Amino acid sequence: CKQCSTLRPIKTLNSLVDKTPWIPSSVAEVLGIVPLQHVFVMTFTLDDGTGVLEAYLMDSDKFFQIPASEVLINDGLQQSMDMILDMFCPSGIKIDAYPWLECFIKSYNVTSGTEQQICYQIFDTTVAEDVI
Repeated sequence: CKQCSTLRPIKTLNSLVDKTPWIPSSVAEVLGIVPLQHVFVMTFTLDDGTGVLEAYLMDSDKFFQIPASEVLINDGLQQSMDMILDMFCPSGIKIDAYPWLECFIKSYNVTSGTEQQICYQIFDTTVAEDVI
C-alpha cells in the first residue's frame, strides 16, 4: 500500500545478508513495505422500525472473533462464519423477526469532490461468546 509504506532503496537488503533469514516478512520490513492484510468488508442494513441505516463493519476480526486470513483455509472457521451470518439473517423468516443486534455506531463525513456524505461504522462490537 503506497499510503502505508515508506519505501527504501533495494540496497537496504544488504543488511539482511548475515543477520536474518530471507523470509517475505523480513524483506518487506527492510524495504519499508507494509504487507496487505486480509479483512472482511461488510455493510449491515440496520432497521429498528423507525428507520434504516447502512453501517460499514470495521474491526471485523474483533467483531466475529475469527481472523479473516484464516477463514479461507479453515473449514471449521468457515462453518462458524456461516453460522454467525445465518443467525443475523436467518432464511425463511420475515425481517421483523430477525434478531436484535446491540452495537456501537459512529458517524463520519466523507467528501468526494464537491459532494459530502455521512457514513456510519460499527465499531468496538463483538459477537457474544455463546453465539459462536
